Amino acid sequence: MDDYEITQQELIANPKTLAGALEAKGVYLEKTCGGRGICGSCKCSIIKGEVHYLREPIAVFDPDTEFLPCISLPKTSTVIVRA
Repeated sequence: MDDYEITQQELIANPKTLAGALEAKGVYLEKTCGGRGICGSCKCSIIKGEVHYLREPIAVFDPDTEFLPCISLPKTSTVIVRA
C-alpha cells in the first residue's frame, strides 16, 4: 500500500470522488457495490485530513482510521490516504 496526497484543487479542476482521484493517479479500487458506499470493498486508510460523504455510508468500517473513497470528497484542503 502506498500513500497518496489529494487536494481539493484537484477535484475542483476535474470533479470526481476520492476514488476517481485515486484512479487518476493509477490506483484502481474494487467497488463491488458500484461506488454506492454499501459494500466497503474500496475502503482505504486516512493518514491526514478529513473527508465529507456525499451520502451516508452503509458499509462497515472504522471511521477513525478508514473511509470510503467511492462516496467521499476532501473536507480539508488536502488529504493523504493509504490505498
